[in-house]
Amino acid sequence: MNQEIRQVTAHVLRALYQDGHPNTAALASARSTTSFTSPRAQAVWPVMLASLTPQMLSHQGQSTAAEMAVYATVRLFAIHQQGQSVCAYAPATHQQDNATKGTELFKALAKFRNADNQQALDRRVRSVLSTGNVASILNELSHLVKILKASKRAPQVDYAQLAQDVYGLQQNYQ
Repeated sequence: MNQEIRQVTAHVLRALYQDGHPNTAALASARSTTSFTSPRAQAVWPVMLASLTPQMLSHQGQSTAAEMAVYATVRLFAIHQQGQSVCAYAPATHQQDNATKGTELFKALAKFRNADNQQALDRRVRSVLSTGNVASILNELSHLVKILKASKRAPQVDYAQLAQDVYGLQQNYQ
């Protein structure tokens, strides 16, 4: 299912970006809450629910690991996308047409790291690596995305890969 998570997330992100005409209501909704089940996330639901497979959907009202992974990365994308004219997402895999290539989040952070932000980045990354709680990890990732976004040269990030990683992480904690 890991590869499916990546594909579904890529589809959701492209649907939210809409070829340069972002769904600002859905992106604002995603930025406003950390939980997919929150009423404040309702603007994102149609796009996500149309993309998730039946096996990924909750049948008891509790978010599934797939829903959490996709929504968490949609939220991170929404934070990164705010105020940007270029799509904050691009796949990191090789593309035939030499289109813009994204970077995995931690590789982007490593390239961004310099003397001015080294301590802040190191502290946040250490926090991600030392916690055993998925919610805390996602919270720390949102701070890292905000730090990356503050850069004038923030690269496009492969948020679909990040969703796959978050899904795998949840599987390891269960």
